[in-house]
Amino acid sequence: MSSRETQLALQIDTGVKEMAKVVLKASGLTVRDAGNDLLTRVISSDDIPFVVSRDPELRAIGITETMRRHFGLDGKEWPIASGETKPMCIHLDKGLFEAAQKKLDDYGVPPATLFRAFLSQCAYEMRLPY
Repeated sequence: MSSRETQLALQIDTGVKEMAKVVLKASGLTVRDAGNDLLTRVISSDDIPFVVSRDPELRAIGITETMRRHFGLDGKEWPIASGETKPMCIHLDKGLFEAAQKKLDDYGVPPATLFRAFLSQCAYEMRLPY
């Protein structure tokens, strides 16, 4: 890890993590890329750039029919969470992280909570949530 990076540690459900990684990869992003993009959006918008929701209308909204068949989903249920949590570390740009953290402090949202919510929403919607 370089001096221009920081490491964010969080606990996340393994099913959510793996599904989010699939969504990010399909979008051409790594977790690091998506994380730095999320931080940039927090800084530029002075807001949390997505809504955390379990609205049934958003469930798997980004999934294609091919993906639905591949995962064996009937559209009625979407088993994302495995019930098992494990640690996860994300390497992020230190300058972006520090600037975004100041904004997040105003909302009382720790960065680990923001990232867990973001990855969870990616997995739930099967797309980037913004």
